[in-house]
Amino acid sequence: MTTAAPKRPRTASDTKQQLIERTVAKQMGVCAVSHVQIKWTLGGTMRESADLAAVAAARPVFASVQADFEQAVAAAATQLHLWPPATLTRLASCATNGHLGHGDLEAARRCLEAFVGSFDPTIDMALIQKRKQIDLIKKTQLKAVQLAGSHGHKEEEEEDLLPLTRNDWTLVRLLVSFYFVLLGPVYVETLSHGSMKNDEYATLCGGVIPELDVQYRLIPLDATQSSDYYSEAQVQVFLATYGNYINLDWAAMVCSVRQFPQALSDVLNLAISSSESIAADCEDMLHQVAEGIPFEFPPPSAVCVCLHLLHVLLKTTKQAAVDWCVLMYPRVSPWNVQWALFGASVDFDQTNSTYLSYLTALLQKAPASRGDASIITHWLHMHFAQHQAEDVLLAFLQYPSVYMHPDVSALCFKHGRWSCLVQIVLHASDGPASSLSAIFHAMMQLDNPGRPLQYILEEVEAYMQQDTALDGVSKDDRVYVGILHALFDACGPQLGLRLLDTCPTLIKLAPRQLYAAVVHMQSLQHAYVFFSITDANSFVRCF
Repeated sequence: MTTAAPKRPRTASDTKQQLIERTVAKQMGVCAVSHVQIKWTLGGTMRESADLAAVAAARPVFASVQADFEQAVAAAATQLHLWPPATLTRLASCATNGHLGHGDLEAARRCLEAFVGSFDPTIDMALIQKRKQIDLIKKTQLKAVQLAGSHGHKEEEEEDLLPLTRNDWTLVRLLVSFYFVLLGPVYVETLSHGSMKNDEYATLCGGVIPELDVQYRLIPLDATQSSDYYSEAQVQVFLATYGNYINLDWAAMVCSVRQFPQALSDVLNLAISSSESIAADCEDMLHQVAEGIPFEFPPPSAVCVCLHLLHVLLKTTKQAAVDWCVLMYPRVSPWNVQWALFGASVDFDQTNSTYLSYLTALLQKAPASRGDASIITHWLHMHFAQHQAEDVLLAFLQYPSVYMHPDVSALCFKHGRWSCLVQIVLHASDGPASSLSAIFHAMMQLDNPGRPLQYILEEVEAYMQQDTALDGVSKDDRVYVGILHALFDACGPQLGLRLLDTCPTLIKLAPRQLYAAVVHMQSLQHAYVFFSITDANSFVRCF
């Protein structure tokens, strides 16, 4: 006797889902899946272009712009072009504008990459002429064949046979330049929704592109991120191919932020060779410098002129050039000044007084530069190597959050900058007592520690007196007791009391705490009465 196979139990979910779909379709006349067509409008000053407005008007749905652009790119890939066709240029401009308006920067970058790859200004003209003859034969044979629906794009196909207009060339340069900016790390936001004002972007390593209604800011990267972007060799190849279509001031900023010395040299050479006005400006300024005639520095937007003349200006008009470089920060960065002073190799020279003057002025007048660890490191080593005035370092130490306390402490200790060392201790995040303990122990290793220790205590005494004079209340007793414990722990009660005897004001601040600290130290050493008579008398006089 055979048994029938068990039936699959019917679930209520299947029936319920079907019922819901039928009810919605019947009562509301809609389907469970709908297709959304994204409409769009041109942003920025591109909307003022009649050619682009016509392209946008014929394609109110953004998907049609993307489809036509991809079709134009595919058609361009079958031919060799010295420059892009007019229709492709306008479609690329509209597609890039639309992607940026929708906040899709990656899609805009892919669009620009496809556009830039559609032409090569360096290809052989003989190959182009040969290809044109072949294309002409094909067009003659297919002239009578008209595909359905092709009439709407007849005018655009005819436009591709004509040379680009002046407006089209402007668009080509804009798209190629913006693509070059996107080769490295960059932050882009629309002007209408941007968190920063336009004039603030003008002071940063970036700029405003009104045609696309965006503003950008170049971001420095570290060595771990460099593999994700173009290398210097790749940038040089790109410049050799598309250098005549790039905004060279933008390119100079990109190469400076990426710290590409050879690529920056290529950009400046292109600027001089491709623009008669830039070459004339450089010659006029060099003539004024040579004749000692007063001159004005170029505007901040003329980055190529500035960088091309920087090495001459830093040698002939040192102070004026330093002030101008500080004013131009971060568009003109410390790396640019190094590049101008030391050459393309950018070898760091601790003995160069011009670079030290620049870094000192930069840290004093440009607060944003204090957050760059490399600037701080370079300046500190040059400060001690060239024996710069101690007041400069004391002023810098008023910003404890911008430097590494152990590194600066080691330099101050090595070069005997005791006043600076005390300032570091007083601003230490882990408290003065902890830092002083390490310093006192290090001083005990010196051949004659008495004088440095006494100097440190005199600085602490002056600091405590100043604080008491300001508000009439002395420092927290815990800080004072911590300092005493650090002193006695490092040099012992006997030497500690002899040193304190030279600072009577420091002793009178809290004599009971001092007595307690001495007793505590003696109890730790199991020697309660082993003071010398002189030390005991010195301590009694405090009361």
